[in-house]
Amino acid sequence: LERHSEFLKFIKELPLLSPPEVFGLHENANITKQIQESNLLMDSLLLTQSREGSGGSDGETLEQRVDKTVRDILERLHENFNLEEALEKFPVTYLDSLNTVFCQELGRVNILLNVIKSSLKDVQKAVNGLMVMSADLEKVGTALSIGRVPAKWLTKSFPSLKPLAAYIKEVVDRVQFFDTWLNVGPPRVFWISGFFFTHSFMTAAKQNFARKHTMAIDLIDFEFEVRDKEGQCDKRPGDGVYVHGLFIEGCRWCYEKHLLEESEPKTLFVPMPNIWLKPMIAKDIRHFPHYVCPLYKTSDRRGILSTTGHSTNFVMDMNLPTVKKSAHWIKRGVAMLTSLDD
Repeated sequence: LERHSEFLKFIKELPLLSPPEVFGLHENANITKQIQESNLLMDSLLLTQSREGSGGSDGETLEQRVDKTVRDILERLHENFNLEEALEKFPVTYLDSLNTVFCQELGRVNILLNVIKSSLKDVQKAVNGLMVMSADLEKVGTALSIGRVPAKWLTKSFPSLKPLAAYIKEVVDRVQFFDTWLNVGPPRVFWISGFFFTHSFMTAAKQNFARKHTMAIDLIDFEFEVRDKEGQCDKRPGDGVYVHGLFIEGCRWCYEKHLLEESEPKTLFVPMPNIWLKPMIAKDIRHFPHYVCPLYKTSDRRGILSTTGHSTNFVMDMNLPTVKKSAHWIKRGVAMLTSLDD
């Protein structure tokens, strides 16, 4: 380009919106942006929705829809766990700290189930005129009517950005996970996404290793080995735990090369293979080209510091093999999640 007119012509031919590749992002970043804008629009529309009890297109009133939703959820919820029975089957022992974690998790499940059941029954009574509709119950009813998780539940719940139907399904799946553990025994591969307090599960795995080999737990850390071949997790590991249920955003796992690769077009999240959390002395952990991939509970990727000193969202960093530099994946915003938004 030499002439002024050539410069002007070149500038006019540039696209109005810069493609994500200009900023080192993957083309899928456009999809993420559009989803966020659509969600913002739908949330704004929901704020304008009438809260009156008028009938909808199906002839049902708001109260009837809420009552129907309440009955459907109550039918799907599991009975509370018997903690005394669980303690008898899985007593506190020196060499197996996972028993303690399991019983604590059952207690958290019971607390959540109690909150959900009690609020649903109260809302049901209120819409049928059997008790006063308080401000708290009205908030629960409003959330149920628009398919959102009531804020009251989230105060006793695991972090979640799912809509109501998907959230209830996840609650049912978590309860089923612990019910199977209670009646059948610990699984070979743990569903890490099913734990309320994931950090206690990881600490228990380290503690079991430390007590087995008589060493200080402060000297121990995890080595992460992706088990992406069939049959690799058929037996329990000698040390550590196998986990599944993770999703990776911003890239994908290549089963042929056994490392991180670029995402497929229009694929935002990909399930990760089983991963072996292998405790060992920190100084003995292998060094290899890797990306330090953060693991979060939700796509918010942010939380608050709880009273235990842990984040309510960030779980840990995992070293995943790659031939590309870390800066490449950082620009892609690569991270793993225990739960998706849908």
